[in-house]
Amino acid sequence: MQVGDQLSEQQRLAEAERVALEQQLEQERIATERKAETQRLAAARLEQQRLAEAERVALEQQAKQQLEQERIATERQAETQRLAAARLEQQRLAEAERVALE
Repeated sequence: MQVGDQLSEQQRLAEAERVALEQQLEQERIATERKAETQRLAAARLEQQRLAEAERVALEQQAKQQLEQERIATERQAETQRLAAARLEQQRLAEAERVALE
């Protein structure tokens, strides 16, 4: 019966070792999944930061363009006012000359 007991003990030890290896593999699988999830989250955060930076740059560029358009519009308005003032001055001088010649 001793040989049978030894075989039974060896089988029990082999089964215990198999179970321990399965548990170790499961723990490694879980650790790998956690690491992969952590990396996915980090990548998502980086992408979010990249998109936020791209949006900030786009808004900054849009604001610069708007300021440039406003500057150009202001310059055009000022030039239009200068031309109108010059025309009025010409009309005033022409009227003064006409009155002087009468």
